[in-house]
Amino acid sequence: MQTWQKLKGLLSKFMIMKKALFLLLAPFILTVEAQYHKQIDEYLLAESAIKNFNGNVLVAKGEQVIYQQAFGYSNYDTKEPLKNNSMFEIASITKPFVSLAIFQLKEQGKLRLSDTLRKFIPELPYYNVTLYQMLTHTSGLPDYLEVFDTKWDKSKIANNKDVIAFVIKQKLALSFKPGEKCEYSNLGYELLAVVVERVSGQSFPEYLQKHICKPLGMHNTRVYTRRALPEMIPNYAYGYVSDSVGRYFLPDSLPQLSWVSRSDGIYGSGSISSTTGDLYLFDRALKNYTLLNKAAQQEMLKPRVLWDTAASVYWNFASVKTGSNEFGDYLHAGPSGWPGYAGDVIRYVKGDVVIIVLSNNESQVANISGAIAYILNDKLIVKPYRHKETKIDTTILQLYKGVYNIPNVPKPVSVNIFSRDGKLFFTMIKDTTELKPESSTKFFAANGKDIQIEFIPGKGKAVRSYFIANSIKKEMNKQ
Repeated sequence: MQTWQKLKGLLSKFMIMKKALFLLLAPFILTVEAQYHKQIDEYLLAESAIKNFNGNVLVAKGEQVIYQQAFGYSNYDTKEPLKNNSMFEIASITKPFVSLAIFQLKEQGKLRLSDTLRKFIPELPYYNVTLYQMLTHTSGLPDYLEVFDTKWDKSKIANNKDVIAFVIKQKLALSFKPGEKCEYSNLGYELLAVVVERVSGQSFPEYLQKHICKPLGMHNTRVYTRRALPEMIPNYAYGYVSDSVGRYFLPDSLPQLSWVSRSDGIYGSGSISSTTGDLYLFDRALKNYTLLNKAAQQEMLKPRVLWDTAASVYWNFASVKTGSNEFGDYLHAGPSGWPGYAGDVIRYVKGDVVIIVLSNNESQVANISGAIAYILNDKLIVKPYRHKETKIDTTILQLYKGVYNIPNVPKPVSVNIFSRDGKLFFTMIKDTTELKPESSTKFFAANGKDIQIEFIPGKGKAVRSYFIANSIKKEMNKQ
């Protein structure tokens, strides 16, 4: 009894010390998060002002959202602003939802990943294609879109039943033997959505609402595309494309993008609309095994099929890329795209950091999420700004010539910098670009790309040099 009383006393002292330590550190923690919030906000304001970023961003560490903001318009014509709960068409980020539905049915014993496609859709001519292969983009199912664009009735909006009938009628063969290689397949996920319907007895939109969205409190997520389902939903973000002079148009107003309307009723490969907040809830469900047991969830997210040999990136069963970069292991859904929209969702395992970027004017979402990751890891970034060419003494260019390596994962990238006729140039991956001076030590790409090179000269040579692309700043090493 005496020993127990002593132990209780020690535990009580420990809890008091723990509470005191938290109270001591709390202002510091809040200050750090406030600083990240400020840096991210300043960067995104510049991205919006200089590069016309239009969209929504959410950043979270673990269970805490540390940044959430909307930039620009949900409707360019009415100038209605985006809100945090604005709904974007998320294109291929739809695919993890389809995968989760398949795994839920698997957990219930209603299907197996080794089952063939023809078990559920016997009218299709594709033998020996398994659900496993469809989930991992190794099925060999054909890309029907080119033929569809020329032979489909342009006055009609197609749906998944139409796709099945179309590929049967056109007798489209497999692109390769199932399991032989990895090739991204939208058709595979459109057919997986049909499998969900035939196994569950519910339409895919109904299944999504009942078994995924409602349990997670995802009130702003549904199968919705404006042209196929003309009823307007609240807070919808219209998607826009731009021309060479920066004017914005709805895709279906342009003849060259008329195929968008005809494909608007097909779901599985895309066609879910959602918000940054709802996608964060979905990520938390995958992280915390909310809708699947732990073993099933881990099976779904485990790396399966090599996608990018150079970068060691794999597909898993969720159609999410898994790999590792300078900030550690990650799960990456995106970047996804559809005329008028772009989206990126990435979770870094270390620190459980989630970055979600959705755009309704096709902004470069992957570059934005990359720059935010740099900020969160206390790395150098350079906010976008307008460059202005100036005159310099061109004899200094001799100091900058040479071959440089930019640290990268998994291997460095080589840049050759040289001068010609009083001008500076760089060659990178076979492309040669002129560099215009904005000072005697800093140069920007003449082709309009967001690339800068900065030198810090010493006595007789450039002792430091930096390569800046899409706000990310890396020191180069001269060979």
